[in-house]
This record gives sequence, structure tokens and C-alpha cells, in this order.
Amino acid sequence: MSVSVTISRAEMAKFNKNLNTFKLNKVTTIKRRMASAGLAMESMAVKKAPIEFGALRGSISYKPIDKGYGAEINTKRTETGKELNYARYQNDGTSRIKGHHFMEKGQKAGIDKFVKLMSRTK
Repeated sequence: MSVSVTISRAEMAKFNKNLNTFKLNKVTTIKRRMASAGLAMESMAVKKAPIEFGALRGSISYKPIDKGYGAEINTKRTETGKELNYARYQNDGTSRIKGHHFMEKGQKAGIDKFVKLMSRTK
């Protein structure tokens, strides 16, 4: 299971305008801020995962995508690279258990962090 955040062309144009004002290195700035957003995604998803200790929280990780212009969090085990079979059920829920939506909460935290960082002009 994974969720991701990437920059659309319209958003990129808006952010480029802000960055041009201060003559910042656009590529480096955007990639650093996206990495920060990715870590915020991971942190919130881990915090909101329903199982306090164990494989589910330990499996949530962030990785850059789209050459650093995007971020993804997933629930793959690092040692095997395979997804935890129960992560989707814990996130989405079933007819017997309520979904916790921890991945979406992580994604929202990442988006909020990225927008906040990119709207900063200093």
C-alpha cells in the first residue's frame, strides 16, 4: 500500500514565481522541501498507525519519487521489500474493523508541510 504527493505543472509555475523573486536555486529548494514533506508524511502515518509497536509502524517508510519532485510513503518491509498483507485492512477497514486511514493522514500532513514551505518566501 502506498500514497504519494507530486507537484503539478500549475503548482510548479506558482512556486517558481515565488522562488524567482528571491533568486533561489529552484531545483534544490523544491527537492529539499519535498523531502521534508515526505518525512512529515512518514512521521504522521507512523504516529496514526493503529498498532503502537510492531511490524506495521516499522514498515512505514518514505522515498523520493519523480527525481525528487515527489514523495511516497509505503508499508513495505525493508528486509523483504514485500508489503504487509494486513496494512490495507488496518488503513481502509473491513466489515469487521474500522479503518484508521493513517496513510491518508500522512499524505495530508505531507501536503500541508510542502505548501507551507513553498509559500515561505525567505
